[in-house]
Amino acid sequence: MGFFDKCLCCFCLSKEESVKVATLSMIIIEILYSIFQLSVKNLVSFVFSILSIALIISLVLFIIGIKNDNTKYINQFKTFSGTILAIQVILLIKSIINSTMEYSSATDIEKIEEIKIDMENNNANMDISNENIISLIRTIALGSIILSIVFILIDIDYYISTTYYIKELLQIIDSKNMAMMKEESIQMMNNLSSNISNSNNLSFCYSNN
Repeated sequence: MGFFDKCLCCFCLSKEESVKVATLSMIIIEILYSIFQLSVKNLVSFVFSILSIALIISLVLFIIGIKNDNTKYINQFKTFSGTILAIQVILLIKSIINSTMEYSSATDIEKIEEIKIDMENNNANMDISNENIISLIRTIALGSIILSIVFILIDIDYYISTTYYIKELLQIIDSKNMAMMKEESIQMMNNLSSNISNSNNLSFCYSNN
């Protein structure tokens, strides 16, 4: 499953527990991430927050599906959550590209002057050199790149490992359903045989009378 047999963060657990813990961890991460994105207040962050909220709902339904053997809730993960995770990965790749451009253009004089003006408008300390501003820009850009890569790896590993588990889980549920249907069929046949036997006995008694 995934890069390994289970989610990377839960490889010491059973497959079921690994998926459950990883899913709960994803829910917590998405909640925190959506809160952060809503605080930024721009269009891209708003889109990220909406995607996070939608993913949280899908993951909660997935957990319920695992608990209750609800195949509808389980199957929606592959399409709904998969689509959201794919969009998130695309946006994160875009973020990496933008951060790389920010890192490369950190020495741009116009950008440095704009930052100084912003700091002046915000009554910030102006005793800061161009080198410090360049270092700050590159540090922020590099941090954004690293975080984006980490989130991409987490999303991909989680989706792959979970879809493999879903495939196994659906087979188990199908086997359970088949066993239940077989047991019900046997019970119906036994009841039918018993009714026929009772009917024959009654007919025999009436004929003797």
